[in-house]
Amino acid sequence: MIVNGRKTKEMIIGQILKDPLSDWLLSDTVVDRVPTFKLFGVHVSNDLKWTEHVRAVTSKASSRLNFLKQLKRAGCAEGDLKYFYTSVVRPILEYIYACPMYHTGLTAAQFDALESVQKRAMRIIYSDDNSAD
Repeated sequence: MIVNGRKTKEMIIGQILKDPLSDWLLSDTVVDRVPTFKLFGVHVSNDLKWTEHVRAVTSKASSRLNFLKQLKRAGCAEGDLKYFYTSVVRPILEYIYACPMYHTGLTAAQFDALESVQKRAMRIIYSDDNSAD
């Protein structure tokens, strides 16, 4: 197997020793040492906390809520708005809820951040005016 050193990342989990670790070479290329990386859509950080992943998920879902607002302002029916939410926004949020490993490791603040995205979506869909949220 040929491994591409430029695409390979190294992450140290836990405390770093007093003596800094030497760089790791792979195919005459220094492997980048990173504090976080994305693997199969999940942001893994060296402290094994979900802060970065929740931030990325809420950011991605929030950007899609902007499209939901535009659809609302354009006069789309409530059913169409719900369909958009369930097919475009909710899967992003459910990816983190579906896995018990993530869900039990979330802090109350992280859980609230995810819930607030869903509440914003409901306010957009069910508000009476077109300036929703």
